Amino acid sequence: MDINQKAGRKAKLAVVGLALGIGFILLLIVGAFSSAPTASTTATGYAPVNPGSTTNAVHAQPTKPPTREELISLRKAYAATLDQTLLDKGIESETRTEGKNADTLVIVDVLAGRVRANDLANNTELFRELKALGFKKLHYVNGETDDLFVGFTWDLTK
Repeated sequence: MDINQKAGRKAKLAVVGLALGIGFILLLIVGAFSSAPTASTTATGYAPVNPGSTTNAVHAQPTKPPTREELISLRKAYAATLDQTLLDKGIESETRTEGKNADTLVIVDVLAGRVRANDLANNTELFRELKALGFKKLHYVNGETDDLFVGFTWDLTK
């Protein structure tokens, strides 16, 4: 084998190695997103069973339930995400958690009123997510403290 053949072979091996490395990285990324926890898997500690799966549900291993600190962190992250979502939709608001367990979600919306509260109350997906994350109350207020105060509270434990 002459020097040109060796150089060509090394170049081919480098390209193959690079392709395998990129493929491995892509697998890691896809795996991370496909196994990312959702509100339902995190709050319950169990991943839902896929009805079309050939895996026997009896052999499924439950995941460890999240700790108090993990749940608090999840609720705070959810509030931050919801805050950004509302801002992206053009709603001038602030969303945060309250309480030592961060189990009360507070949405301060300067335009809070009966119409928006009604829209919020009819958002079943939002309420399902809040309950799955362990929120106990949702406060929706306009941020005023005097005669102009408008506020609504939902008990999420029912």
